[in-house]
Amino acid sequence: MNNLSKRILLIAIPIIITSGLVSWYISNIGSSSGIPEGSCSVKKILLGVNAFPAGTTALFDESFENSASDSASYLFRNQDDGFDANHRIEYYNTFFLAWQAYKYNHKIFREDKYSGPWISPSREIFTSQVASQYNFACANDAVLGNQCILIARYGRYFVFFRSSVTQKFAVMDIAPLLQEIDARISPCISK
Repeated sequence: MNNLSKRILLIAIPIIITSGLVSWYISNIGSSSGIPEGSCSVKKILLGVNAFPAGTTALFDESFENSASDSASYLFRNQDDGFDANHRIEYYNTFFLAWQAYKYNHKIFREDKYSGPWISPSREIFTSQVASQYNFACANDAVLGNQCILIARYGRYFVFFRSSVTQKFAVMDIAPLLQEIDARISPCISK
C-alpha cells in the first residue's frame, strides 16, 4: 500500500465512523423537524384562565428566546385571591435537548440566601404518571414570597409552572392545575 492509499484510508475511516455515529444518534435520540402540529402545539397545551379561580386574568407572553422549536407562556394574576402564576411550555426537536432544558432549569431548586429550603409536598398532593422527569417543590422566596414550582420533561416537551401560595390559594389549590397539565400533554407525547 502506497502513501496515498494510507492517507486516503486515514481520512476515510474517521468520516465513515462519524457518519455512522450521527446516524445512530438521530435514530436513537429521536429527532424531528419543526413544530408540533394540531392539538399538540404548545399554545393549545397551555393552561387557560378557566383552569384558575374566578377573577383570574392572563397575559400571553411569547417574548422569551431559547433553543426550543416552539414555546409559549401565560402569566396569570388573581387580585382577589392574591396569587400570580406562570405556565411555560417548550417543545424541542430531540429528547436530548428537552432533557438539557430540564437539567439546566433544575438549578432553580438550589437553596441560597434568597430562597429555600425547597420542600417537596406529599406525593398525595401531586405525582405525575406521565412525565419522563419532574420535580415539584415549594419554598419561601425573598422577592416572590411563598411559591411552588414544577419543572417537568414530557418526552420532547419541557414544562415550567410557578405559582405563589397565599392564604386564599394554598398548595392544595395548585394540585388540580398540575393534574390538568398532565392531562393536556399526555396525548402529545410518545411513550
